[in-house]
Amino acid sequence: MDVLYRAGIVARQLYDDAATKAKTSAEDLELLRKGTRTEDIEGARAEVERQQRQLAVLLKQRTETDVKSTVAGVVQSFGLRPGDIVAPNQGVAEILEENQLWVRIYVPETMLGLLRVNQPARVRVDSDPKQWFNGRVATISSEGEYTPRNVQTRAQRAEQVFGVKVVVDPDPKLHAGMAAEVDLGVKTKAGQ
Repeated sequence: MDVLYRAGIVARQLYDDAATKAKTSAEDLELLRKGTRTEDIEGARAEVERQQRQLAVLLKQRTETDVKSTVAGVVQSFGLRPGDIVAPNQGVAEILEENQLWVRIYVPETMLGLLRVNQPARVRVDSDPKQWFNGRVATISSEGEYTPRNVQTRAQRAEQVFGVKVVVDPDPKLHAGMAAEVDLGVKTKAGQ
């Protein structure tokens, strides 16, 4: 426009309008190169930092929802529902390790004196009734209880018993949940 104005081709008004527009555009370009105002930049940075802190809190909360086991195995039961709150290191599942098969039996109080931890035992299952599997007494309950309802006769349910956990040596023929018969190798006065 400057060249056209000096040559007398355009009017002074067009030259002034173009000069004003060029100056305004140059100022806008400079402002864009500098960025917006300093306080706007600082405000945006503060908002980004706040959002990053919030994200870190949410990610930490997310990792706290992970349930991890220290052993490999099959989950037998998982006693949680969505929304349940669990204390740190609280057990939430029963995991059956492949090499940790066991049988829970109940013995009358009169047999307690005949049992000891690590005592050998034999176990057989209905799927292979001729074969006995080796095991050992792992725990003997320190408190008596009444026989659980899954015992078959009323006479058995009336007796006070103690729970005994018998760990069975791993074998491919054995699976969790199988019914089993346990021989502790002891005889009572009644010949049981």
